[in-house]
Amino acid sequence: MASFVHANSPLGVWGGVRAPVVVSTRDLAVDRLRGLAVVLMVLDHARSFFTFYSFDPEDLRRTHLTWFGLHWLGHLCDPIFVFLAGVSISYKNQTKVAISKDLMRRGVFLIAVEIFITNPSWGQSLFLGVSIQAVWALGVSMLVMAALIHLEKRLLLVASLLVICLHNHLDNFHGESWGSYRALWYFLHERRTLYGISYRLLIAYPVLPWVAVMSLGYTMASLMPIKHNEHSFFRLGWLCLVLFFGLRRYSSYGDPNVWILDMHHSSLYMLMSFFKLTKYPPSLLFLLMSLGVTFLLLSQMHRLRGQGAQVLTTLGRTSMVLYIVHIAWLHLCSKVWLLLHTGVWECWFEQDSLQLSHAPTNSMVVVLTYWAITLLFFYPWMRKLEQYKSQYQPWWKLYI
Repeated sequence: MASFVHANSPLGVWGGVRAPVVVSTRDLAVDRLRGLAVVLMVLDHARSFFTFYSFDPEDLRRTHLTWFGLHWLGHLCDPIFVFLAGVSISYKNQTKVAISKDLMRRGVFLIAVEIFITNPSWGQSLFLGVSIQAVWALGVSMLVMAALIHLEKRLLLVASLLVICLHNHLDNFHGESWGSYRALWYFLHERRTLYGISYRLLIAYPVLPWVAVMSLGYTMASLMPIKHNEHSFFRLGWLCLVLFFGLRRYSSYGDPNVWILDMHHSSLYMLMSFFKLTKYPPSLLFLLMSLGVTFLLLSQMHRLRGQGAQVLTTLGRTSMVLYIVHIAWLHLCSKVWLLLHTGVWECWFEQDSLQLSHAPTNSMVVVLTYWAITLLFFYPWMRKLEQYKSQYQPWWKLYI
């Protein structure tokens, strides 16, 4: 029988209930891969806050391999998070009705996190506008999955693959043709900024392909645990990458960004052009590349041993909390860094008044330093949170 903590104890304040001793159905490979995605995410966000360029790192005319490569690694995170979120739905030892209710609650919570926590953390004033990005896509996908889990898994698998493979045929359809319903199309499949009289809504993550990725993860959960199906994931990974390279080289389908093969450009330019793929919404080629890497990594995660494996497991099991806090932390560190170097108390992309010519020199060392500082600072706290969640069942565990 579970033993309840006295209400006056520190654990009682947080609603802690000692968890019964059960055998976990979680796959360590899933937690470790999610932890690796957290590490890459923090690195990409450190790049965002501590590089002072006025152009997109994917602007091939002005970028260089270092910044392009860091941004490319960051692109791997969202497919990993969304796919593994689908896998994790299968861990719930509940009826489908109960799972649907949990998914709806968590979906609404994540949408609220995106609007009221993530946006201010990036420096966005809620009185001027809102950007709906990765956490929004996770939340909406969970709301949709609350209904989709009641479908037969084979049907859901086929539907997921069809959406992933065919949704690029929708690229030529635009919201303007939908009239008063154009916002619905933007939410589904077209990145767009909507403007009101004094308000702005950036729909950065159209959700249709992301729902398909999450439902794909849910249907593939039957291949868990990974160590029993290592070769299946390994072969799937290489199959995705072979399809990616074949389509990218010999076909124009699968991504709006056409690969530039022109001897007038440098080989480095052509290489970056080959891997410059559309993420908003994620194209077929983007998903073949990122999910291919996901499957290959997933097939090997159970082999990890030692402290590194423990660190990734901890970060994977506390990924939502770390996501929520690390953006505000990096934002603060960036302001302090610029204050020390320019005397201006603002983040470089917050205000037009900051002259980039007076910003500190871009340095990979600075990016890597603050990336490491962030992980080293938060890891002990994430470890304590993981231990608490494993021993007790607080009411808020569902959400983080």
